[in-house]
Amino acid sequence: MLRFWVPVLGSAVLVLCSTVAGVAGQSQRSARVLSCDGPFAPTMTAESLAAVFGQANVTTEDVHVGEGFFEKGTVLFSKSPEDRLEIHWRDEQVPNTPSFLKVRAERTRWRTAGGLTIGLHLRAVERLNRRPFRLSGFGWDYGGGVQNWSGGMLERVAGEGCQVSARLTPAQNAAGEYALGAEKFLDQVGGERHYSSGHPAMQVVNPIVRELFLQYRSQKR
Repeated sequence: MLRFWVPVLGSAVLVLCSTVAGVAGQSQRSARVLSCDGPFAPTMTAESLAAVFGQANVTTEDVHVGEGFFEKGTVLFSKSPEDRLEIHWRDEQVPNTPSFLKVRAERTRWRTAGGLTIGLHLRAVERLNRRPFRLSGFGWDYGGGVQNWSGGMLERVAGEGCQVSARLTPAQNAAGEYALGAEKFLDQVGGERHYSSGHPAMQVVNPIVRELFLQYRSQKR
């Protein structure tokens, strides 16, 4: 049985917008825009990805799907942390119907057309969205996942049939310490509840985007 977690709103996809239409061995440093267009269209397969990016850059690996579970997925650029992208399929045995794409890294070249990327603080995400949004509380497995963009700009940037999302976590330094003054506010925005990014405590904590997602709605083939 397929198990996965995507802390998002509905069903959609994390995809790349590329002006290249099928050139094998495409440069790793070309545009890294998350969109429903190009090689990550809902009709993509592991085979079509290899045709675009080169077989050496498309591998099958165990990818984490949450709560300690793993499944077989497709990984792009597994040897390049800033280019790595994971594709999760609806059926891990038949990699021809994508479920969602995920970027999880300290730094990445991937971003949405609206500018959402790893490393942005909550207040910067609000500016991109042009309004507050809703996310789950911290301190549990699915904490910090965006639940709703509340009709903001980031609700529409992925393209038709797709929805971009993210997971944010409170910032910590190398010693595991939270930003000055933030720790005492975490309890106010913790647990399995949803909060506005505009909540005063959430503004003080000002968490950082650590994961990007794009989900595919179910597609008929």
